[in-house]
Parts: sequence; C-alpha cells; structure tokens
Amino acid sequence: MCCGSFSVWNTMMGSSLLAMAWGVARAGLPAALLLLTLMAALCLYTAYLLLTVNRHHGGARCEVPALCGRLLGSGAAAGAHLFSLLVLLGATVVYWLLMANFLYHTVNYFMGTLSVAYLVVFVVYKGASWGVHPAVGGAAGVAGAVQTTRGAGLDAAALSGMLALSFYIHNIIITIMTNNRKQENNGRDLSIAFLLVTVTYTVVGAGFYICFPLDKACIEDNILNNFEMHDVMTAVARALLLFQVRFYTCSMTTCSNGDIGLIDASSLGKALAVSVVFRQVVTVYPLVAFMLRCEAVLLLGRAGLRAARLGPAGGQSRCLTLVVNAAIVAVCVLLACLCPNISTVIRYTGAVSGLVHVFALPSLLQLRSLRLRGRLSCGKVVLYSAILLFGVANLALQFFVT
Repeated sequence: MCCGSFSVWNTMMGSSLLAMAWGVARAGLPAALLLLTLMAALCLYTAYLLLTVNRHHGGARCEVPALCGRLLGSGAAAGAHLFSLLVLLGATVVYWLLMANFLYHTVNYFMGTLSVAYLVVFVVYKGASWGVHPAVGGAAGVAGAVQTTRGAGLDAAALSGMLALSFYIHNIIITIMTNNRKQENNGRDLSIAFLLVTVTYTVVGAGFYICFPLDKACIEDNILNNFEMHDVMTAVARALLLFQVRFYTCSMTTCSNGDIGLIDASSLGKALAVSVVFRQVVTVYPLVAFMLRCEAVLLLGRAGLRAARLGPAGGQSRCLTLVVNAAIVAVCVLLACLCPNISTVIRYTGAVSGLVHVFALPSLLQLRSLRLRGRLSCGKVVLYSAILLFGVANLALQFFVT
C-alpha cells in the first residue's frame, strides 16, 4: 500500500504546487476547495478507468498508447503519444522558466520528495507565524475571509486548468500500478495517492491563501516569489548548494492597491528551501528534456528513437538528435521571452493535455471496452460523454480567464 500510493503521489507532485496559492486566489477560497475536491475525484475515477480497461484488454507491459491502438485504432495511439509529448514539453518550458528565474532573480523551484515535504512544512510554519488573515482591505468579518480576488466566475477556470495537470498521471498510471505486488489493491492504493495529493495541494494552496497577510491580489503565481531574498540568505544558499551562482536581491514590488508584494523571509528556512529548489531543477531538467526527445523521435520513427536512447551512430541519427534538441531549446527560449508566467503554461498545458489523457481517452476506452464486453448502456454513454464535455469546457474557459 505504502509503495504504490507513495509512488503515485511522488510522481504527481510537480511545478503546479508552486502556483497553487495563485490559483486559489483566482478562484476564491470556496470555489477553490470545491474544484480541488471535484477534480481530484474526477481524475481519480478516469485513472481507475484506465486500470480497469487494461485489466480486460491489456497486460503487464501494456501502456495507454498501446491500449488506444488495440481498441481505438492507430490514430488514437498516435494522438496519445502526441499529447504525452505536449505534457513533457510544457514541463520542460516550466523548468526552463524557473531556472532562468533562479539565475537572474531568486531561486524559485523544487522537485522531489524532500522538496515537497520541506515546502509543506515551510508553508505551515509561515502560516502559523502569520495567523489567519481575511482579505486585507476587503469586507470585514466572515465575508472577508472568503472574498474572491480579481473577480469570480470565469477566473476559476484558471485553477481547474492547473488542476488538470496537477492530477495528471494518466499516461503512465498503468506502468506504475503494474509494479504493485497485490494488483487487487490497485483501486485502494490509487485512492490513497489521490487523497495525499489533494491534501498536499490544499495545505499549500488554501493554507497559504488563508494566512497570507497582504491583499490576496498580491499572491504571485510562484509561491516563493512572495518572499524577499536577502544577501545573507544568498550566501547561505551558495554554501549549501556548492554552486557559484550570483543571486540578485529581489526588489520590492507594489500591488495596484499600494501594498508591498513581497514579504521579508530572512531566515535559514528560506535559504534551505532555496538550496533544495535549484539543485532539483538543474538535475530534473535534463531528465525531462531527454524524455521529451525520446517521445519526439518516437513519432518520427523507431530508428530515431534508438538513436536518441543509445547515442547517434551515424550522421543522419546525429542530425535528428541535434535538430530535436535545438527545437526544444528554441521553444523554451521563445516562451520564456513571450510568456514568462509559469501559471499560464501550466493551465494551458493541463487543459489541453487533460482533455485528451484525463477526460477523452479514458472515457472512450471504457466505452469501447464495455461495448466489446456487451455491457454498454445508455446511462454509461451519458456519463462518459459528460466527462468528455467537462474536459472540453475546461479548455474553452481558459481563453476567458482575465
């Protein structure tokens, strides 16, 4: 139970955790808690659908693209590969943005079990020291505590788009759960994992939002950008990291209402968070870029995939590898120049890829499986069609977020 649930939890934890407080601020606390619960339950259900379909039509070594090829045709298999590529590309862009932000401003990233655990402790500690703060400058009393910032309604879609990527595990869930010793416990372990993820997002996102002492509109889309970096902590971070990187002290920024947008964080704890963040990003980025390259050349042919994994053997293979790598870097640099906000990249990537891997493919695969087994009913058609339409609406609403 522990290994399976922990593996899924650790795999799902990613860059969206940094932007969770920003998403809560956009949606407002009541809507955010509702969306967290709804998206967690929906993503858990569709992930379990993939395990169910694989149990009937797949095998120990079968993955989602292979299932799509068997049940939906080669076009669906290619689409599954393509949108897995999009997820990896989005992750690569986010890592690039965070590394650039680290090198030129402050260290603003984390990845891995230690980093997630430390960030949760860090937010809990800061929240306890701040106390509960209703919306500063907003309505008084209980109403102020649940005030929605920057408007309500369509802006909540920013959080739902992020959550589609935050709970994204569907393209590799079969592979992960296949390693579970007791396959009959897959449903239980998957539920525990999604519960852990939901609790983690709630503690970091909603907890930070509730305790944030300034106006909620000041919350940045990178949670660490809400704290000021001082020279003394920079020196400590350099000593811990063993990296000779010069950090620039963050300048104070002012929100539209005049409140200071950065909070003093001159503590050893902040320096430790900074150290873990940068070390993880510079080690994870090459791995994700390698996975992206492999997925890209897979769509170009088996020969290109072998060249990417084992090393180029000839001029043509070397050229393919260089072209793919150059394209990855070019996309990262271009988006870093045109769209430096990680929240925007996360929510659009989540909405697009979530539509395919989280909502569409599990529903279509289950419908096809039920039809082949003679268990398809009108009620199930309506249910899975509604899930698919929810994914479409989630994507469409991203274009109306202000």
